Amino acid sequence: MRIRPLYVALAVMLSLAGIDARAGTTTLFTDWTTIDASADIASGTLNGISVSLTGFDIYGSGVVDGTSTRFSYGAVFSPALAFSDWVQVTGPFTTTFTYTVAFGSPVTDPIMHVGSLASTLHFPGTTLTKVSGETNFVVSGSDVTGEILDPNPPYGNDRNGTILLNGTFTSFNFTAHAVGPVNIDRDGIAIQIGAAFPDPIPAPGAIVLGGIGMGLVNWLRRRRAI
Repeated sequence: MRIRPLYVALAVMLSLAGIDARAGTTTLFTDWTTIDASADIASGTLNGISVSLTGFDIYGSGVVDGTSTRFSYGAVFSPALAFSDWVQVTGPFTTTFTYTVAFGSPVTDPIMHVGSLASTLHFPGTTLTKVSGETNFVVSGSDVTGEILDPNPPYGNDRNGTILLNGTFTSFNFTAHAVGPVNIDRDGIAIQIGAAFPDPIPAPGAIVLGGIGMGLVNWLRRRRAI
């Protein structure tokens, strides 16, 4: 009896069943689409979830076309982004600015890449975890603090790293205050927001095909043993 066609059919079924699909998560980042410095608002989407960043003072010098290499340094940002968008907020020295990030749906354990930080960012009511970053990129409790360092090759200026906000959020606030006198009294800070999302799983029909495929495997083994 020829059984080669059965092997072909089995291979097709296993492929359709998604047997090679990986279970786990993938970290995705915000696709910022607009930065309106005059209205102090930036908008975008994160895995299909709307994201907005509001507060005084949002600069118009961010990137919305996905071409920036600002967060491409694996030594300080995790995960590193070969190309990305980002938004610039500012931390003044003589006062404190407040910002709000709002999501269209709950997001669990969001992460934030923070570049050129010469300020303290305070996240009231939220505990932070340092994911990666320079030694003088310091995370403690609800605060992350940088250092004035111009220049700081190859990262640009000041301190850089990645933080995780522990919890599930539809919105969160943070304040920014420069650690010392800075140019024009404001510290420019580059940020990018992301989160880990579950990988796609096979559809129910694919799971049925997978069961059929395993049945064929057992049948073929019995035939070869005869």
